[in-house]
Formats: sequence, structure tokens, C-alpha cells
Amino acid sequence: MLALELVLVYFPILIVASTAAPVDHNATQETKLLFNHLMHITNDTGKILFGHQQDTMMGAYGYHNPYWKLGSPHDGGIQGWLFQPGQVVSNSEDDLSDIKSITGEYPAVIGFDVGGTFSADDRKRSAYLIKKASDRGLLITIAWHLSNPISDGSPWVNKDNTGEDIRHSIRRILPNGDVHSKFKVILDEVGDFLRSLKDSHGSTVPVIFRPYHEMNGGWFWWGTSSKTDNTPDDFKQLFQFTVRYLRDIRQVHNILFAYSPDKPFNTADEYLKFYPGDEYVDMLGLDYYFVRPFNPAVSDFQHKMQILTDLAHSKGKLAALTETGIFSNGLESHHSFWNDHILYPIKSGHGTARICYIHAWLNICNSQSCEIWVPYKGHPAENEFLNHFYKDPVTIFGSTNGNIHPPVIG
Repeated sequence: MLALELVLVYFPILIVASTAAPVDHNATQETKLLFNHLMHITNDTGKILFGHQQDTMMGAYGYHNPYWKLGSPHDGGIQGWLFQPGQVVSNSEDDLSDIKSITGEYPAVIGFDVGGTFSADDRKRSAYLIKKASDRGLLITIAWHLSNPISDGSPWVNKDNTGEDIRHSIRRILPNGDVHSKFKVILDEVGDFLRSLKDSHGSTVPVIFRPYHEMNGGWFWWGTSSKTDNTPDDFKQLFQFTVRYLRDIRQVHNILFAYSPDKPFNTADEYLKFYPGDEYVDMLGLDYYFVRPFNPAVSDFQHKMQILTDLAHSKGKLAALTETGIFSNGLESHHSFWNDHILYPIKSGHGTARICYIHAWLNICNSQSCEIWVPYKGHPAENEFLNHFYKDPVTIFGSTNGNIHPPVIG
């Protein structure tokens, strides 16, 4: 884990040296500084931030009042937790974090989501936790598991049980489509939320917004499959319209836009098959999950990281491993996963360490079990993660945004 002082020493240098800039020419000063900060880390193979989805919203370890219990007790009585709406009203501390339970620090990047129902309570909780995270000097990325505007069903095609015909969903929500007006209302709500995000100084919080991820798979309604009949051109138009609408119509200027395919590609051209264009994208990402240890082969992961980092470098874009982990609680049996499957291949590749962050998916418990992507205190993989991933000089946890706006003390 790299000391914060080193990050802050290097940070001002990149502002002078970097010629790249956000695709929003009217981006807020904080958003420009975030871009420059992440570009410097992208180009520095000796530093990679670590991120975790919903890190302070929910977790598998450490439940106490006034948090809500999440799921049944697991692994000898450990209780999962969820930050509940009443904690916003009472100005409660968000002290729980599975990552912090091991390392003593929050992740450097925390992920949130504006998908699903995203109720008023969801918005309040997310805004509150984003403010807390930003006050600590942590960075924010936001995914969008958007329910299908056609059916109001699940983002996942196979979980949409509405019976609606969801073919050509993208075309139907674009201009001249029969559901376009409804889609604009959804975009209005998302834009208003993103623009409303403030830290305790009253400054607008800059965020990495990652809509329509994994578009090259068939599992989401915006993806490509026989059940959706979307085309790459449909997707490009959707991404372009979203950027223009939020940036130019709604005047939301605190966003960096991320494009993040899943792993089904083998060449740069295949990675770019759905790419909306350089003028619409700030960050090139990759979502890459292992099914079980060494499946897919680590060499496949390294190859795709090479494609990602080479493209980002050539285009002057940020690069990140935007989602990763091992399915089916593989950490239970493969304790060194985060080092030997993720960090070591990235560090040992030719330029593959030119990324700004690695982002793990969320730990979540339900009535039957917990889905675990990162270890927590007492987890079998705790010591491996602490001693070989967290303590590696390349990985960065905790506050890094002191030059975007200073952390709030007290």
C-alpha cells in the first residue's frame, strides 16, 4: 500500500504534463482535476488504486446497530449488514467496510449504482455515503443497472419475467422511438442525482459514470443476443445520446464517462466493436471475471489487459479494470486469488500496469448465503489479501484526492 504523501507529491506534475482532457469541455474544475489525477496514475506503472463496489453501503462482516441485518448469520455466526435510511436522518457514521475490517483503510475507490428502482431512500443513502467518501478523500465510480424502460423488468434478460417483447429495446428508447419520452425522464432523474452530489465543502463531487457496461455480452437488455436484437450501431447511438443529453441538455458537468466491455474479445477491433467514439469516452475499462481458479487462463486475462492498456495509451484515455473477481465464492478455496490472478499478471505484463484502478464487486448476503468477492476479517483469504495484495507497494488504498478538494477533518 503506497503512502498518501507520494500520491500528493506526484499529483501537481501531471496537470502540467498531461495533454489529454475530459470529453466535457465544460467539466467542473474538480472533474478536470480528477481526470488529471487518474491519468497520472494510469501512466504510472508503480501505482494502482483499489476499489470496491458498495463498500460502505453493505457488507458481510461486522454488523451492529443502527445498521440493518442483511441475510442470515454465516460462517459461524458472522452477520451481514446494510446501511439503512434512518442512518442518514440521524447523521450516522458509516464505519463498516469489509475492506477496512482487514486493512484499517477504506478502498481508494468506492462504487455505487443508480440502477434498479433507485427510490428516494436509495438516492438519499447513496448521496450521503458519497459525501462521506469524498470527505475522506476517496474517489467515486457509479454503475447503472438500468431496468428495461420497455418492460420495467430486470436489467438481466433472463430475469425479465414481464412477458414484454424486449427486442430492439435500444431503438425504441432513442429519438423517434415509441419509448423515447419515458427514457428522457429516466435520464433527467439520473442527471439530477449526479449533479446534486456534494461534499461537506459544498463542492460538486466528480464521478466516473459507467453506463451500459458489458454490452458485448447477451445478459443485459442493452447487450447483443437473439432476445434483444440490438446492433453495435444501436449501442453506439445510445451511448452518444446519453452523453450529449446529460452533458449538453441537462448541463451535468461532473462526469467522466467510462466504456467497459466484458471479456468476449480477442483483438483491439473486437474491443472497439461497440465503441461510441473518442469524443464520448474518458475511460476505457474491462470487466473480467474468473469462473474458477485458472479458468479462464491467467494468460487470457493478461492478453486482454494488454489490448486495453495499449488502446487507452494510444487514444490518451484513462484505463481501469472496472470489474473483477472470482465467481462462486472462489476465494474460499483459492486464498491468493487477488495476488496471483489479478495483481501479479498486471504487474508482470508488458505495460499492463498502465491502469488507474482495480475494482472488485460487492459483498452481499441474502437469506441463504453470502456472495463474497473480497475477504473480510476472519475470512480464509484475509491474510493473503493483507500481506500480498494490500501491502504490495503498487496498490493504493484510502485517501488520494487531496488535490481535488482537501479531505474534511473533524
